[in-house]
Amino acid sequence: WANVLYCPILLFGYRRYCDSVFEIYNMTDPTQQFNYRVMLFALNVWLLEIIEGFAIILLIGKNVAWYYPGRDAFFLGTIKLGYLVPWMILGVVIEYAWESVLVPAGNAIGDYWLPIFAAMWLVTQIGSTDLSWVRTKRK
Repeated sequence: WANVLYCPILLFGYRRYCDSVFEIYNMTDPTQQFNYRVMLFALNVWLLEIIEGFAIILLIGKNVAWYYPGRDAFFLGTIKLGYLVPWMILGVVIEYAWESVLVPAGNAIGDYWLPIFAAMWLVTQIGSTDLSWVRTKRK
């Protein structure tokens, strides 16, 4: 549920922020904008992981969603610097899918985002509930 909540910020918020920075610094070259968005996408994902990770720790007491071990893991194992290249590759995929897939999907889902989030949260709550009392023992 944390990703469902944060993904609009990860994708659309990041894009709007980058566009506003490009406007401030008068960066009009599309190739230059593409390169900056891809290079900085790993920071965007790491910020997501820090915010979501610590929110989960705050709510539950530990991060039950993921933990990165190793010397390149920081912020209580919520980020791993070794994932720089995979996150940049994801940034390239998002750049190529932006106009053809993500913008139309965002427009279609936009009005239904809150009900989708509520349904996802409900499903995770039901899935994590101990229903052992429902079972009957057979002899």
